[in-house]
Amino acid sequence: MSEFDRKFTPAEIRRLMGFSLDEMAKELGISHMTLQRREKGESEWRATEIKILSELSQIPVDRIDFLMHCPVRQTNIPQG
Repeated sequence: MSEFDRKFTPAEIRRLMGFSLDEMAKELGISHMTLQRREKGESEWRATEIKILSELSQIPVDRIDFLMHCPVRQTNIPQG
């Protein structure tokens, strides 16, 4: 798998963008603690958060590694 084909975890995306937990949490409309739990896979990502993260990072949803490490409601994942 090339660097261009790999998936990125939400925490990797946040760090690549240079956002702190607080800054990214504010963009996502959630608390610092909620984002921390989401990144650790301790709570579910919501479809709106996934969409915002994808739009902010300009990384398509299918290249964000929510499914391997974090619980997600499969039926709520936006495409595109």
